[in-house]
Amino acid sequence: MKKMFVASSLLLALILLFVALMNNISSHILEQNTVYPVKGTTPSQQASNETICPKEYYTILTIDGGGTRGLIPLAYLKYLEQQNPDGIASIFNLMGGISTGAIITAALSKEQSEHSDSYHFTAKQISDLYRKKSPDFFSQSLLYRIISLNGLILPLFNSQNKNDFFKEHFKNSTLKNLSNHVALFAYDIKHKNILIFCNWIKCDNSLNQYSIADIVSGATSVMGIFAPIMLSTVDHQIKYDIADLGLIINNPAYMTTRLASKICPNVHHYVVLSLGTGNYPEMSSNQESYHWGLYQWMPNLIAAATETNSQAASEYLSFFMVHEMSTIPTNQLPKLIYIRLNPVLDWNDSKPFATSPENLDYFEKKADEDIKKNKLLLQCIATIRIKDELTPECKQELLNYIHIQHTPYFANSLQRIFKD
Repeated sequence: MKKMFVASSLLLALILLFVALMNNISSHILEQNTVYPVKGTTPSQQASNETICPKEYYTILTIDGGGTRGLIPLAYLKYLEQQNPDGIASIFNLMGGISTGAIITAALSKEQSEHSDSYHFTAKQISDLYRKKSPDFFSQSLLYRIISLNGLILPLFNSQNKNDFFKEHFKNSTLKNLSNHVALFAYDIKHKNILIFCNWIKCDNSLNQYSIADIVSGATSVMGIFAPIMLSTVDHQIKYDIADLGLIINNPAYMTTRLASKICPNVHHYVVLSLGTGNYPEMSSNQESYHWGLYQWMPNLIAAATETNSQAASEYLSFFMVHEMSTIPTNQLPKLIYIRLNPVLDWNDSKPFATSPENLDYFEKKADEDIKKNKLLLQCIATIRIKDELTPECKQELLNYIHIQHTPYFANSLQRIFKD
């Protein structure tokens, strides 16, 4: 009886110790993921960069989410930089990104002037950082793995390395410091809304008081994988609880194009370059998946969700473009020119948290293969904004792309829909 009492007391003590430890860890996570406005900013401060609308071509860059597969859009962007030495921010009127796309979009932006908190990255530099730092983001210490029960009762990964990295490289810069137009998308858990962090006059500038580092930290916090970021007011009131939007909407092309149509509603053409992080038509050929339960499916659910909603956004924009083409001459470009570059990956090599050199090499290899097929197209995109016009060769290249990539697909889709 006495032994049972001692054993029960010991078990109770261990339970209480575990609960206290969990409360301490939770408080620490809450504290390290609660951020405040940058000193010297106010909610009413507006971005100082004015909007200058082109007459003919408004160029838009959008980048999907996808973890370490961000190396794929970076490969395209490295090629674009080779065509235009002024950098990516000079090629596009508006850039939008979700998750890993938000990192790339923010990092490639240009600041209005050099100051103590200024930063500047090329696509190659970002690509090198992805390869070097990704293992630090997607790793667990043995202690954290035990305490979190391998992500069962706490986020799968500790956010500290990720958050510190963004603070080190983005410093204390805010969106209002950027000279080019940027839209970073995130999910507000508290209000169940999509948040758009933008920096042009007439967009919601109340969010510009937070640092880019804090915004990107939240925009890359996949629910259950990293702890969300809490945006607080100076009096410690939680205003927004932001997380990665990728599980809900992973392709920002439609949302970014809608913003562009409000910024410059009278341009003749919107040229959208939508860069994916790889698609996989066959998610699994493993016949055992028919017998999988929740535990086996969990690693695949993120990929399934992001792939599905990315395709939906692409098909939506493609549908509008093809519909307009049916009403105009075949040698005329539609108002919306939607270019989607997204190489096909093998399912077994496409995990968004893969950090092995072999996986990272594979992502870049697949992008490079696709670049070879689209060199002329990318060369044309790199020069559109400079002259606000197209050479006859570039116009024909865009027409060829639209007819080859979009029209046959929707012709087949409509046939299936209306087939008796």
